Amino acid sequence: MAPRRIILDCDPGNGVPGANVDDALALAYALRSPLVDVGAVWTVFGNTPPDLGYRCASEVIRVVGAGGSGAGGGPSSSPVLRCGPFQPASGDPQRWLRQRRESASSPAGLAAWGRRPERASVREEADEDAAGEVPPARLDDLVDDLRCPEQTTLVGIGPLTNIARVLTGWGAAPGRVDRIVVMGGALAFGTMVDTNFAVDPRAARVVVRFGIPVTIVPLDTTRTTCLTRDRWRAIIRRAVVKGPTAVATASAFDAWVSPWLSYSEATRPVDGMWVHDLVALVALVHPELVDSSQHRVDVRDDGKLVECPDGVLVDIVEAVDNEAMISLWERTVFDAGAAAMTAPAPLPPGPAADRSRCRRVPLPTGPAGLAV
Repeated sequence: MAPRRIILDCDPGNGVPGANVDDALALAYALRSPLVDVGAVWTVFGNTPPDLGYRCASEVIRVVGAGGSGAGGGPSSSPVLRCGPFQPASGDPQRWLRQRRESASSPAGLAAWGRRPERASVREEADEDAAGEVPPARLDDLVDDLRCPEQTTLVGIGPLTNIARVLTGWGAAPGRVDRIVVMGGALAFGTMVDTNFAVDPRAARVVVRFGIPVTIVPLDTTRTTCLTRDRWRAIIRRAVVKGPTAVATASAFDAWVSPWLSYSEATRPVDGMWVHDLVALVALVHPELVDSSQHRVDVRDDGKLVECPDGVLVDIVEAVDNEAMISLWERTVFDAGAAAMTAPAPLPPGPAADRSRCRRVPLPTGPAGLAV
């Protein structure tokens, strides 16, 4: 089976105090999977500013060693990397910058990352009139990434500013994009909204309403996932005996994941960390590991995802086999890379679905606020 071509639109924060690390896990899986061809990686304002996210994505690409049958193990040659605009199309970017800084400087943040200075984005360091070292991509650049013989699936695991920009700015987009898979939105939890939709509600609404088939992986589902500290330590222990490539990858990822695990355990109702963004890739590549159904939805002005009878019909991922997903990530990222050192990596077999392990947890309602 030919690998599926995707463009991954993300807001990675690996190694950045106060920023989630799940984008890096999803990007590593996409780059290493023989079932995925990453045509481009776009960064967007969200978890981090896009130029800082660009640096983080560059580090993941370097560590994973995306190079086809070389160090990476997957079909993706080093993908094109684009930096998105420095602010969302709607909403207040300073609100999100303050939130991340406050997280990093909180007692839990200082305990997780220490007092080492945060790596600022170019635009936070430089004068507003100074040219940044990572200039934002033009619309034509994003369009060029979609000009290829095969259709592309857009996978958005951050705010949807870039994707909405392409859809509204290039008339041929509907003929080049076969589906959009989104991690974002929260149907339950009272008035709580998730960061990906709340950073740029207008963009989220454009994507949902545009007319291209959409799969949404909402917070309702991703909050049933869990990567525990014990499980992570076991993954690292197994990786370090698989050769120098796996050792280097494990060392880098442990430096990114362990601080976030500490912060997550101290600030969130989970024994470990949620792995929100990975679910979007797994839903696309291994649909046997998720349960989905169709719902009519829309996006409110504040980014809240709501069901409504006159809404757009989309696929909602309602459950995921957490155990199989974590195992799949470990095997794809570490086993494929080690095998590629001596021979082309075979396609890893998809784990059989065990519906008894697809968690369907009654979702609580909560106070107004943000979920990240």
